[in-house]
Amino acid sequence: GKQLELLLKVTESGARGYFPVSGLRLTLVHSSEPAEGKDLNGNRRIEPWEMDRFVSATLEDGSRLDPKRRYRVAIPDFLVSGGDDLEWVMSQFPKSQIIREGAIYMRDAAIAHLASHPDINSPSNPLVRPDAPRVTFVKSKPKGTVRRRGRR
Repeated sequence: GKQLELLLKVTESGARGYFPVSGLRLTLVHSSEPAEGKDLNGNRRIEPWEMDRFVSATLEDGSRLDPKRRYRVAIPDFLVSGGDDLEWVMSQFPKSQIIREGAIYMRDAAIAHLASHPDINSPSNPLVRPDAPRVTFVKSKPKGTVRRRGRR
């Protein structure tokens, strides 16, 4: 859970848009609003992917992430390899926790999965639900969650 939260902080920084998620509900600081940054990789400058727009994440049932629990995350191999500014955050995961299954391109796996699950995005199982959005934007972090740091 702790590593998943770190991954979400980087992927949801807004540096490359917002990372799509499934199975979670996120609250993020909107990109039009200021956000604090932290020099995560220690290079003495705050890069766009180090901006902290992440406020919180809950599972679909509303429960919070457990920092001690292990969660399974599926992301494209390009990102696991460090693409789109994920090199530093992926280096924070022990190699034993990164499992690369098969030798199939992500797009081919997605096509096969969608073909075998015709109920995805059906009236009874819609992908987009306005009554239960996966991401909610706020103007700023609630008091007590913003950590002020000196700027360089």
